[in-house]
Amino acid sequence: GIFNFSKKRHKKICKLHGIEIEAYNCSRERLARELREAGIEVMVESYNHTTRPHWKLVTDSSISGNDTFELVSPILVGETGLRELEKVCWILDLCDVKVNGSCGLHVHIDAAGFSMETWRNLALSYKHLEPVIDRFMPASRRDNYYCKGLGHVSDEMIRSARTVDELKNRIGNRYHKVNLEAYSRHKTVEFRQHSGTTNFTKMRNWVLFLHKLVTFATRGQVPAATALRNIPFLDDEQKLYYKLRTKKLSA
Repeated sequence: GIFNFSKKRHKKICKLHGIEIEAYNCSRERLARELREAGIEVMVESYNHTTRPHWKLVTDSSISGNDTFELVSPILVGETGLRELEKVCWILDLCDVKVNGSCGLHVHIDAAGFSMETWRNLALSYKHLEPVIDRFMPASRRDNYYCKGLGHVSDEMIRSARTVDELKNRIGNRYHKVNLEAYSRHKTVEFRQHSGTTNFTKMRNWVLFLHKLVTFATRGQVPAATALRNIPFLDDEQKLYYKLRTKKLSA
């Protein structure tokens, strides 16, 4: 599957622990009905942070627009999980679901087996790649209250952190591009930077980017000032995809 770790000691398939789609313009009841008709198990629930075995539709007070909601996935594994996500995107399209600048796409990746070295590598790599990532994200996601950057944390502060808690305290609360608070709650790391979207191609490429970033962090870190074309964990197709996204957003 797409989430397979390449290293032999990681026998398990990498699990996408959840994707949170913030959007508006469709009642939660109607969306739930259409998803169920398509064979997707979903429940309409009040706001909560519990990982469910099904998709859940919850409220989110940070989103502006009519009929706002957050659609949260269960744990999705490998290609099968991505295919289910694609089906969900078809239904979002059918229901004319919309996104705006107040919406984000949050991705949780399984972090249960991370060593402290992996955590440090991950934080450093994201920080070093932040200028590149910012350029293929809309302006609204480069720095806002709900996804603040890592620029305020020096490399030395990251390198000297001895525990996940210590690293988390140095980065700050959960409203950062990389949220370490998710670890104590779900044993995941949450990436909050992507703009709201209902487009499967965007979701898939971002999930792959993060999965490869996390896998790379088990072995090393991306150096400061690395250009998009030199990102060590991306293949040519992904480099092209993000090069075009960057061009489109700078036009």
